[in-house]
Amino acid sequence: MSASSLISVQSLSIEAANGRQLINNLDMQIGYEKVAIVGRNGAGKSTLIRALSAPEVTDDICRTDDYFCVHQCFEDNLFNSYKGAIDEHFSTFDDKALYKEFAKSGLIADASRDYFTPGELRKLNLIYAKLSQPELLLLDEPSGDIDEQGMQWLMELVVNWSGGLIVVTHDERLLSLFEHFFLLEESGGRYFHGCYRDLTAQLEKERHDQQEKYVSQLSHLLRQEIRSERICQRRQQKKNQGRLRELGRMTSRQRLNSKRSWAQESQARVAATSQHKRDVMMDMLKAARKQLNVSLPLSSVVPAITEAHDKNYLELESVSLLGSFNDVTLSLRRQRIAITGDNGAGKTSLLEVMLGLKRPDSGSVIATLKHYGYISQNATNWKIEESLFEYLWQRSSGKSYEEVISGVIAHKFPLGLADKPMRELSPGERLRAALICLFTCRNFDDAPMDYLVLDEPTVSLDLLGLSSLKEVLNLWRGGLIVVSHDKGFLNDINLESFIKLS
Repeated sequence: MSASSLISVQSLSIEAANGRQLINNLDMQIGYEKVAIVGRNGAGKSTLIRALSAPEVTDDICRTDDYFCVHQCFEDNLFNSYKGAIDEHFSTFDDKALYKEFAKSGLIADASRDYFTPGELRKLNLIYAKLSQPELLLLDEPSGDIDEQGMQWLMELVVNWSGGLIVVTHDERLLSLFEHFFLLEESGGRYFHGCYRDLTAQLEKERHDQQEKYVSQLSHLLRQEIRSERICQRRQQKKNQGRLRELGRMTSRQRLNSKRSWAQESQARVAATSQHKRDVMMDMLKAARKQLNVSLPLSSVVPAITEAHDKNYLELESVSLLGSFNDVTLSLRRQRIAITGDNGAGKTSLLEVMLGLKRPDSGSVIATLKHYGYISQNATNWKIEESLFEYLWQRSSGKSYEEVISGVIAHKFPLGLADKPMRELSPGERLRAALICLFTCRNFDDAPMDYLVLDEPTVSLDLLGLSSLKEVLNLWRGGLIVVSHDKGFLNDINLESFIKLS
């Protein structure tokens, strides 16, 4: 590592626990500059950050000892529990400087507090990082769950940081502050120097070219399949004609025995052919995904929904939850609303009360949502053993395997990930897969999903996924409840009203 480098990586390769190649032969060298690492969901950005910030790095990595990292997952951070005192970690800092950062970031933290929301924990880790002034600072999705005041404070931190800075983020406001980018891809990584607008223009052009190549290759594969089916049909016709001629030369007993034998053989062949066809289809899709190396966004395949009934789907009267919110009265029909507020205001807690997942300390819950699709923050409630293919196939109500696959293709989900257990997907990938499950299974079995409920859906989505999510939500005609700090996102999804907690 050169004298001006704070971290150097040579030929780094990392595999996931399931054997999936996340990072392949990666080279990078970063000094006293500010670098944003970007890439699609599941490209291995968080995995790379964990490797770069490990207490004992591998031989592939050379790093300064004066560093600090704020991870996306709280379990890996200094402040990693929703409960616990903060004095022991901040005792070495000047009280005046400490509480100045608390005030600027909008964090209410004192020795008497023993519970912190995810956004407040994020702020605690970022404040500690700022006051520590390490030579190298690594941040993984630092803006994911902090409020607007915290976001302004974070942007100021990035602009004024004087050491080396590596940030993994999908947030456009943060990305606009950078001029050095490192694009993490399946084939490795590459640098880009320029403004964020130039980067997005280049990525959009590359995506368009990849889509055209994808469509061309898929059309070629389909033509090959049709040709193969026609050849098989002609061969089968010739076999059938030969069997008829042979039957004409047999006695009655011989004909009966031959028919039984051929029927059994035919059934076995049909079953084997059907299984082979499914295997071939899967292999074809995997090969196309691997060869083309594309990650296409979720499409706007949204189920139709009946007209709204003249009834209240949700009724709360003077509901309060200790330490969260007070005296909330709410009545909803099939509406599109957003729940906003500062970190610690109780947004997720109110959402859980609305869904009947948590009981309030006081007030009346007259009616909670019954038929809804719910995706929690980072889609943690969708960490299931089933893959996307398995989930859809088991709930497809008699649909063919090909129809299930075509549904995933219509949503343009990365096909190489559709047969992985959903618990192994990244948060952004799992969110997209969960949306496909909710929408597609409703198409299959007409499940009465009246409301779609999303908690911080933009936290882990890449730029293409975010754009597609907006498109999907604008086409969804059912009820919608969204918890989010992202004002730009909320302005783009045609909401009817806002509930702001303080």
